[in-house]
Amino acid sequence: IIISVLFYKNNFTGKIKKEKVMKNPIIMHVNYCEQGQSVDEMCRKAVSWGFDGIEFRRISSVLKYENQEKYLDAIARAMESSGLKYALFGSPTADLVQPDAEKRKKEIGNAIGFFTSALKRFPLTVVNALAGGLMNPDKNLSSDYQKHGSFIASEKQWQQAVDGFKILGKFAEENKFCFAFETHMCYLHDTPQAAKKLVDKIASP
Repeated sequence: IIISVLFYKNNFTGKIKKEKVMKNPIIMHVNYCEQGQSVDEMCRKAVSWGFDGIEFRRISSVLKYENQEKYLDAIARAMESSGLKYALFGSPTADLVQPDAEKRKKEIGNAIGFFTSALKRFPLTVVNALAGGLMNPDKNLSSDYQKHGSFIASEKQWQQAVDGFKILGKFAEENKFCFAFETHMCYLHDTPQAAKKLVDKIASP
């Protein structure tokens, strides 16, 4: 199951006040607590600030767990002790715009392996999907976002992403969760229009 969403980041200033009309869970991005906090601290702070869940990184260079099983165990324990309701995962999903077919296959396998392990510990609802960074090699254009991502993607790169996410989408559908493409600069899905194009090409239920 693949859906497309647009995320907006706002400066966080304190505890979230939920209005009665607000029914959707409020998710905190993990970078609010990547200044040396443990997973347990992250979960406790998120709950105390009024968040329902955290979007963790699939691979965290900050937390530096030696393997994904210990990382997921720590999240599961912290969720239970803190009362955090939702664990979501973001970057990286799978780099599907790179040219090496074997590496793309490995990326897909690693993602499926991670989410399979996560599902043994807690349910997944939405996974923030990223198809791999796509940067213009001209360093003088680093801040011109209309010279990266979907603006320079080849038809082959589009097809690679479609083929890869058809596999990931089938896995998600079988396990009753959704992938959501973040509209993020320097990715294939860097605008709402590009994200919709990718979703339409994948054509997953």
